[in-house]
Amino acid sequence: MSDADTKNSIIREASDVFAKYGYRKANLDDIAARLGKGKSFIYYYFKNKEEIFNAVLTDEADHLTEALSDAVDKEDDAKAKLKSFVLVKAKTLREIVNFYQIIKDGYFSDRDFFENLRIDLEKKELEIVEKIFRSGIESGDFKKIDFKWAAESFLTAMKGFELPLITRDSFEDIERRTDALLDLLFYGIIQNNK
Repeated sequence: MSDADTKNSIIREASDVFAKYGYRKANLDDIAARLGKGKSFIYYYFKNKEEIFNAVLTDEADHLTEALSDAVDKEDDAKAKLKSFVLVKAKTLREIVNFYQIIKDGYFSDRDFFENLRIDLEKKELEIVEKIFRSGIESGDFKKIDFKWAAESFLTAMKGFELPLITRDSFEDIERRTDALLDLLFYGIIQNNK
């Protein structure tokens, strides 16, 4: 097994341990036991628990970005791409437990690392949504607007119901909220009375 494969194996097992116990209670013994190895095995690849946790968070953020890109690329029209973006993000956030658990708990093992990771993830999400708005404008699905501003506004609106989506809503509720958000975005709330 290559060093990269071994590190990935450690990251996978560590992800489960951190998800089960949380960062504070998880320890290297738990991770080593899942691997059937001693702690010294882990120290060969990682300096400490914090470095492993940071690798887990990076892996989860990469997984989210890939899932979003793949889902959006499968759709044909811009509205379907936006809906897919929201649904896949909500579903994937439930899968990347460690990333959002630390946001919910307000505890960061390395605040600078996490802040930089969060900023990088937001930039990647913004690129995906900008691409959706730009293609929607080019195809005529959307009216001509500043696609950068529209993408930022859309992601800002998403932040408002992100935590409820991942903590309490069923997938059906997520779909209903997504449809309501997109209806507001596409059709507004003003009744056309002539």
